[in-house]
Formats: sequence, structure tokens, C-alpha cells
Amino acid sequence: MGNGVNPPTFAVGDFVVLFRGGLGRIRELVANPSEHWVIEVGDATTKVSVAEQALHMRTAMPLNEARSLFERLCHRDERGARASRDGTPELTSLRQFARCSPAEKAEYLRLLYGSPKRLSANERHIAVTEEHSLLGELAFVLGVPLADLRDAARRGDPTLAPRPPVPSVVPFELPGCKRLGAFTVGGRLVAAEPGYARDAKRHRARRGMWHAFVRHDEEGSDRNAALLVVHDGQRADVVRLLAAATKIDTAGVDGAVMSIVDGDALADDLFVAETLDRVGHEGMLGDRGCTCMSGDGDGTYPVRGVRDGVELVLVVVAFD
Repeated sequence: MGNGVNPPTFAVGDFVVLFRGGLGRIRELVANPSEHWVIEVGDATTKVSVAEQALHMRTAMPLNEARSLFERLCHRDERGARASRDGTPELTSLRQFARCSPAEKAEYLRLLYGSPKRLSANERHIAVTEEHSLLGELAFVLGVPLADLRDAARRGDPTLAPRPPVPSVVPFELPGCKRLGAFTVGGRLVAAEPGYARDAKRHRARRGMWHAFVRHDEEGSDRNAALLVVHDGQRADVVRLLAAATKIDTAGVDGAVMSIVDGDALADDLFVAETLDRVGHEGMLGDRGCTCMSGDGDGTYPVRGVRDGVELVLVVVAFD
């Protein structure tokens, strides 16, 4: 090698980062038919030629580097200012991101979490898709749960505060309805087609756990008549509330899918990219909302609700 750069050295038992495979552990060195490493990645194994090892993997970062990088990832500029993009080149492919150094990946993710509009839509997609390649390594080296580390990075707070426990849910059924599940609301609700939810009106709603249901036209019918959500505190009074519901909004649909979503979740670019933009036809949006097919498909539908004081406690989108 005439460039004067020493090739990386590896040994059996080392933890390594595969550029297109994530974190792994070297299990053995095999001599035949050509010298290669056998690397355990989760429940699988992969092979890397010793002659080309520098092109495919590197050693996992040391603890002090992981601590420094995590602090940088969480750093936000003065007074919540948007993260600077100075010196960060345009990101054009998953392969390019995979080839970035940990420090370079941290800068893209810092922009994603702190100033997403400074990334193009394609760059955000790449960063969201590949963020685990850095966060997984940081979580492993720092010895913390990946979910906790990821939450801290999103908040911009390196203290790694534990996530609050998910409230216990006691399911209940409504006659003529199919239960979808439960989700939490931070104080605002949005009823809209998923693709338009960020631009839709946010209605003040009671904080806490909400239950989601879809009502069919009749028993055995596949057509949805309504998407309904109700606060846990009103679970015993749903029938009366439904009769008292009045129109609060109108929702237009041109993709045949309706959603009711926690308004706070819409500020989370990762939730939008990973969950809201990939919705199915019926079910829960993690623990942040619900979705279903909108009656006969596209159209404009009334959104009705009931308030207790100034806060909504029931919302129903009727596919009339």
C-alpha cells in the first residue's frame, strides 16, 4: 500500500460496524478459500474479505468518542436557534450516508432533529431511514436503551431521562363498533387525511388516554360509517355524547384514508416520516392516533365533537 495509510486491524471478538449492515461481532477468521472474517449480526452471520475489510467495516467507537458525539448530537444553538448547516454537504443517497463518519452522521441527524427544514425532503428520508446506524452504535457503546437515547437526541437533551411509563389501558367495547386501540393526546387533536394532517386545524382536546373505534354500516359490512375517538374519562358516557355531538370542522379526503392524530405528534418529523406517511387502511398510528378507510373513499366529511368546557372529549368523523 503505497499511500502510507495503515490498514485497520481487527481481531476475533471485536465489535465492528458494517457500513451496510450495522453493528456486529467478529466470530472467527477463516483462511479458506480466501482469508475472511465471519461476523455475527443479530441472529445472522456475514463474511468480509480481509483484503477488502477497510471498504466494508470499521471498529466500534470508543466510549469517550461516543460520549462526545452524543453531546454534539444533542447540541442546539443559542435560544433554540436552527442548527447551522455550514460545511455539511448535500446528502444524495443511502450509500453516501452509510459511508459517512460517525461525526458526519451526527451532523445530519442534528439537523434532522433540530432544524429539519434545512434538509431537503430526500435528505430527511435518508437520515430517517439510516439513523439507526449511528444511534444503535451509540446506545451499545454507552450501555443505554436505544429508545431512551433516541428520545434524548430528539429533545436535544443529553441527560438521557427515562421515558415516562405508558399509562395502563383497560379496553372497553362499543356496540356496533370495532375497537382499534388506544393512544395518548398532549392537548390537541387533528382529524384529516394523513397527508394533510400537518396543515389541518388543531382542536383543543383533553390530555391523556383516548380510545379509538371504527363503526361499520351494518354487521358484516366492510364499509366504514365513522371513525370515533373518546377520552378515557368519558368511556361510560359514549352513547349520550354521540347523540350530543355537533359539527366542529370538515375534512377533505382524496386518498381514501382518514386519521385522527395527536396534534403534538405532528411536530415530530420522525413520526410523520416513519408512521404517518406509511399508514395502512385501518389501525393505530403507534400510540399517537388512528386511521381507517373513509367510507366509499374520497369526499368531504363532517367532523363532529363534544366539549367539556373548552376541551374536546369525543370526536367522530362520519362518512355520510
